[in-house]
Amino acid sequence: MAVVQLRLVRRNSVKSLLLTGIVAFNALSTAVAADERVAIAATVDQFCSWTGLKRVSELRDIGHWKTREDSGGNARFDLLVDGKRIQYRLIFFWQHGRAKIYSIEPENYDWHGHGVGFDTLKDPKVREWAVAAAQKVNAHLKWKYAFGPEIQRIGRDIAVTYETVSREEQKRTSYSYVDPYITFLVSPKGTVFAAFMNS
Repeated sequence: MAVVQLRLVRRNSVKSLLLTGIVAFNALSTAVAADERVAIAATVDQFCSWTGLKRVSELRDIGHWKTREDSGGNARFDLLVDGKRIQYRLIFFWQHGRAKIYSIEPENYDWHGHGVGFDTLKDPKVREWAVAAAQKVNAHLKWKYAFGPEIQRIGRDIAVTYETVSREEQKRTSYSYVDPYITFLVSPKGTVFAAFMNS
């Protein structure tokens, strides 16, 4: 009888220890997830403070990715852009515990059949105005580029694009390991409502 009771006590102790471990792991995972959510929201809100946009929803559909060198994720949310509510997507890298922007832009943006990197807008005043708006935001992002800008209209908006790889390097090597363009979208009201890197 004593042996049976001892076995029951051991089984209950193991179950209790296992259950305690699971509860502690879940609590830790929840805390990490909450910290991540706060860090991601802080990045979005910081971008809004630079641009005059406003976040009007909680984060949703938070995802994660990892490579040998980097880790990051993505999230969706809604922003108020010049008085209009728009669905957004953020792609980011983790850097020193902060979510560093790789791309923040409206989902399903209408590019009107255009791509980036074309220099078709010639009006010098409009060019200067759009570049000033883009540079104001890039003063915070600190994205590096080799040359530009290349400026074009996308519908009513303006795309200000810089290239990150010099023309000499483009001729010399294959630069498929980097995203050669950084682009800022500027609304007719002068609001930078998107910033992204792309190929």
